[in-house]
Amino acid sequence: MFEWIVVFCVAADVSGLPINRCYAMQSAPAFEKKAECRVAVQEKVDWVMRQLVIRHPDKSPVVTGVCGTTKKEV
Repeated sequence: MFEWIVVFCVAADVSGLPINRCYAMQSAPAFEKKAECRVAVQEKVDWVMRQLVIRHPDKSPVVTGVCGTTKKEV
């Protein structure tokens, strides 16, 4: 079984110093095939990037996602 994790950061210069706030999210479902996981993680990466650009147009978002094997019981 496979699952994805997406990590995203918003780089901003609020007070003259670089600030990078990073967050992560993990998929709830487990995927039987790695190809299914890759499609799902790319859709989530695209969605998160769009949301960050809309909400923080003056900042620089960075978003990435990967698939890996899960240790969760399904």
